Amino acid sequence: ILFVSSVDIDAQEGSSVHFLELVTQLAAAGHTLAVLCPGTSKTRRDPKFRYVPFLNVRYLRSISCDLVLSLYMIRYLMALKPDVVYYRGVTIAGILARAFGIPSVAEASGIYADEAKMERPKFFSLAGPLLKLRERTTYKGATRVVCVSGGIQRRLAEGFDVSEDICSVIPNGVNATLFRPMDTSVCRKRLGLNEAYFYVGFVGTFKSWQGLDTLIDAIGITKEKGYEDIGCLLVGHGDLEEQLREMVAARNLENHVSFEGRAAYDDVP
Repeated sequence: ILFVSSVDIDAQEGSSVHFLELVTQLAAAGHTLAVLCPGTSKTRRDPKFRYVPFLNVRYLRSISCDLVLSLYMIRYLMALKPDVVYYRGVTIAGILARAFGIPSVAEASGIYADEAKMERPKFFSLAGPLLKLRERTTYKGATRVVCVSGGIQRRLAEGFDVSEDICSVIPNGVNATLFRPMDTSVCRKRLGLNEAYFYVGFVGTFKSWQGLDTLIDAIGITKEKGYEDIGCLLVGHGDLEEQLREMVAARNLENHVSFEGRAAYDDVP
């Protein structure tokens, strides 16, 4: 398998965890992988990984990764002659694989054009048509497309002309060795949590589509109805953190909503 991804594995975010776990589990299942991704040999010393250079400059990073990964991909398609290409976030990967007569699987874990529209409306107003073209091109040539939800599958079909016939929905999973049942009381004591509270937890990046404002609203409504023994743990970081903190303060929920910051992946369970 030639695995090609534009994910920054140094970021320690959901996308990098997902990427590294998928590589690890595919290798554990007995597949031979060559992995192309941005970075340097200092990032992760693993013979499966082939790192490509990129411009780590805002707005240019994505373009430079896309271009360089495509060039390196041609080289490894010729040298390795893989049985299949698995890719994420590389615009012409499917087209290149088809040109070499090699089947490819594209991963769709989100719609970048839609994310840009939500997070950066001014940027989207200028670059929207190009972003939509990029999204459509990303899946052009793919033999199969793996969607992490039915909603993404429908969106690709309705907005980007991706046939549902080539799509499979495979929801995100977990590493069952790491995420295993543990003693609740022991975990609460270790984290200093109230034994009597009912807790709601979130782990991830604070993005607009996560609905964390709705979660905070729900905590506030629950408290107003007289349920004081409720807590919310927000683990992670993101552009919306300051806005969410202001929301918590405005609703006097400081004793019920806690911002825990980043957590190492192994500590999340």
